[in-house]
Amino acid sequence: SMRPPVPGAISRSQMVDDTHYHLGTVDGNFTTGFPEQVEVNEALLKRGKDMFGVYCLPCHGVQGYGDGPVHKRAMVLLNTGTNGTTWVQPKSLHEEAISDYPIGQIYWVISNGVRNMAGYKSQIRVEDRWAIVAWVEALQLSQNAPADEVPGSESLPVIKTAAPGSEDES
Repeated sequence: SMRPPVPGAISRSQMVDDTHYHLGTVDGNFTTGFPEQVEVNEALLKRGKDMFGVYCLPCHGVQGYGDGPVHKRAMVLLNTGTNGTTWVQPKSLHEEAISDYPIGQIYWVISNGVRNMAGYKSQIRVEDRWAIVAWVEALQLSQNAPADEVPGSESLPVIKTAAPGSEDES
């Protein structure tokens, strides 16, 4: 037990036989599809929504815009100058850069973290991380779906981006 490990040796607990499922990569690149073990269906989305609610919602918010309760509380502390508080708002999952992430990169970020976000590999099981990925994809699609792909969209109200009273208001 006192011998140093052999250089280049990998313990059995560190070996990964299926990088697609365990790391979100195929041949060293982030995957663009779900692993074969993951069946994307209503049950997976429900599980993803539940796990998102536990682990992601506090910072990213219900719809993934980075406006969760942790952010709101941090802003209160920041605005009152409590103990020199500093804060960086969580990223919106709908930003173009993030919505362009391949599926494997979303999985990897959930597992390992990025910037100020901690990794959740030790807290969230592999299958639940994939469920969260499915839910994030569903959130992104729900907020950015083209109108022609949404049944009945012609009867929905249109959100106006022009300020009330401006010339562009229709």
